[in-house]
Amino acid sequence: MKEKKPWTFKRVYNLLTNVLLVLIICILIIPSWRTSFQGWFQRLTMSDAEFTEELKTPMPANQQNWELFTMNGEMINFAEFKGKPVVITFWATWCGACRAEMPSFGELSEQFNNDVIFLAASEESIEKIQSSKLPEKYDFLYATQTFPPFFDVSALPTLAIMDKDMNLVYRSVGAADLNTEENVAFLNQLKNQ
Repeated sequence: MKEKKPWTFKRVYNLLTNVLLVLIICILIIPSWRTSFQGWFQRLTMSDAEFTEELKTPMPANQQNWELFTMNGEMINFAEFKGKPVVITFWATWCGACRAEMPSFGELSEQFNNDVIFLAASEESIEKIQSSKLPEKYDFLYATQTFPPFFDVSALPTLAIMDKDMNLVYRSVGAADLNTEENVAFLNQLKNQ
């Protein structure tokens, strides 16, 4: 019978490094794990966004008829939101930075009931969004066939804020922590204008 080797520091270290290596390889080759890990890691290093009214660009009337689809397949026309401020994040299920920003977008949306509209719009299919399991956590996810050119979405995530009159008042590119006291105050002011 073979003698069992005692557990030494070197043996434990080798075992842990091998397990870590296998985990890293799994994260790299399994797309859903990679996206989740990227989102988690980026959330640790995100800075705060600071909403400011730096623009006042009216949305062309022909682009206000932008069609959005709920996770139930119900079509909503963007023009229906006129009269309330709208916060939109343009995202995708494969985008780690988008997933990193989603929790703070959700926390911010919870503070406004229906006084401010929150939309997370993706050009992916409803089925693709549903398979991400995110609709189980968030009720503001929408699918669309294309983003309106007005928003100039060249990178994900892109955040846009519209006032009650369909004017673009804020736009930023890249993930950030959105749920700050300053941003809540900004949206309250926008809501009360």
